[in-house]
Amino acid sequence: MTMKPLLMALALLGASVVQAETLRQSPQLALRVYQDGKQLAMQAEDNGVVRVTLAKAAFDLNYPQGLLAVCAWTDDSVYGKAKVGTDTMQDFTSCMLVYKFIAMPADASYLFLSKDSAFSLTAEHGAKTLSEKRATYRVTHLEQEGKGKPAIPLANVKGELYLATWMDKNKNQVIDADELERMVLEFK
Repeated sequence: MTMKPLLMALALLGASVVQAETLRQSPQLALRVYQDGKQLAMQAEDNGVVRVTLAKAAFDLNYPQGLLAVCAWTDDSVYGKAKVGTDTMQDFTSCMLVYKFIAMPADASYLFLSKDSAFSLTAEHGAKTLSEKRATYRVTHLEQEGKGKPAIPLANVKGELYLATWMDKNKNQVIDADELERMVLEFK
């Protein structure tokens, strides 16, 4: 291949690469992630997923005051269980079905891994109030679904964690487009 066709091919390849947009908070729910007191950058991907790269250590999920429901799992199948238009009072296939919510204890500090259930974060369920408008939840380890399964330290996390998060802004119990955030936590 001569130099001119090679340069044209490289230019075409370069043109097809789309840069992810860097965000300070997620677009739908204004979620923020902090580690070691520093806010981490987020990348908005073309598929609407927000990606956060963090160290294998404790972190804080910061969000607008109110109930935040979180489905966390080890692959993106959790996104199919939390879809826009879901009636969270009637869709038993959804991880956001309110009757399947896991109420975290007041001193909770973990992500609960379940592709079928969400855990609810409020001041009564592990979240701490930062201000009138914001709350935070500290994650120090992972807990697995199933009795007697051991906790997983963040230092031992392999791969990525996939979060579907929902905040019912209009209190109609239906997942609306501006109430759902899909996030990938990439541990390095």
